[in-house]
Amino acid sequence: MAAQTQLSRTTVREALKTLEVQGLLSIKPGRAGGATVQRPGSHLVADAVALTIRGREAGRSRLIEARQAIEPFCSKLAAGVRDCSDVAAMEEANESMTVAENVASFRRADAMWHVAVVYASRNQLMTELASGLLAVDEEAETPEFVDHETRTSVLVAHRAITMAIRNRDCAAAEREMARHLQSDARCARA
Repeated sequence: MAAQTQLSRTTVREALKTLEVQGLLSIKPGRAGGATVQRPGSHLVADAVALTIRGREAGRSRLIEARQAIEPFCSKLAAGVRDCSDVAAMEEANESMTVAENVASFRRADAMWHVAVVYASRNQLMTELASGLLAVDEEAETPEFVDHETRTSVLVAHRAITMAIRNRDCAAAEREMARHLQSDARCARA
């Protein structure tokens, strides 16, 4: 491979190791070994999205705009195809938010709930895109979650969306998620 690419063996070896770490290659050492292309894991899209956003230093308002484009649609899809385990995951995340003793645990449970909704859509690409957005959004400083009133309103919104998804009400799930994220956008601008 070094001869074909006119690169040094060290450069080729490092490139192959990088691709292996990313899960794109499997390297078998020895004379009978070599590099085999692997099917990329689902995390690669989410990781690439998150890396791109971090590299461009997109502000929280841009993250919320992207989420506003994806999550209401995923909520609508979820209401149509969800199963009992999806609703249980959403309810578990809501319960974790209810008992959260600090902002960090509240935010983790909030992210878990959003991931559960998107996952319930059964749209793998949307799930990976949203997961990347949510990973970066979870890292952002969000002072708006500090006060009890905001945390309560987030829980009320989550419960309304969860109920719409449980009831298979696609229009209500989409509408309520859009309303919830619009409220989130207002808080982020404040």
